Amino acid sequence: MGDPALQHKVWTDLEKAGPNPEHPFHVLGLSSTGLDGAPRSRMLILRTTDARARSLEFHTNVHSGKWSELGKEPRVAVLGYDPANRIQIRLTGDARLFGPDKQQARTAWEGSSFWTRTTYCPDASWENAPNADTTAHGFQNFGVVALRMRMLDWFDHTRGQIRRAQFDYDSKGNLADLRWIAP
Repeated sequence: MGDPALQHKVWTDLEKAGPNPEHPFHVLGLSSTGLDGAPRSRMLILRTTDARARSLEFHTNVHSGKWSELGKEPRVAVLGYDPANRIQIRLTGDARLFGPDKQQARTAWEGSSFWTRTTYCPDASWENAPNADTTAHGFQNFGVVALRMRMLDWFDHTRGQIRRAQFDYDSKGNLADLRWIAP
């Protein structure tokens, strides 16, 4: 697979992963720096990808530790693995936060399913089933984490065919450098 085709395939896979819960890149690992300076990692659901801008979008509670961490130190690393194809992707970039006072959050909220919205309702439970009124209150807890990626590391773990490439991007998402690391 040629360099442009490889890069296109990875970003196309990420675009497909957001709306597809069965896609191996639908849930990705996000690592950041904790407020105490120690590394922090967690799994997040990829909501959308903009391949052209080299950006990924996740949603979170604005009262979470990761929100505070990313507000202090926006540099992040993202990790995904496709076991069927033995492909690992690692990305690094910078986070921008959009809380409930921003249009980006309002747009994402309105595009979210009812069940996703219940995640942000502190009073929701099996005994206290959420409804449209209670989920509306959850918006105050909702935030968008938009990541602009600076680097993509693609690693094919196929036995006998180990290949690894690293793509670096400029501030506009254009390819700035490509290095084959293996073979």
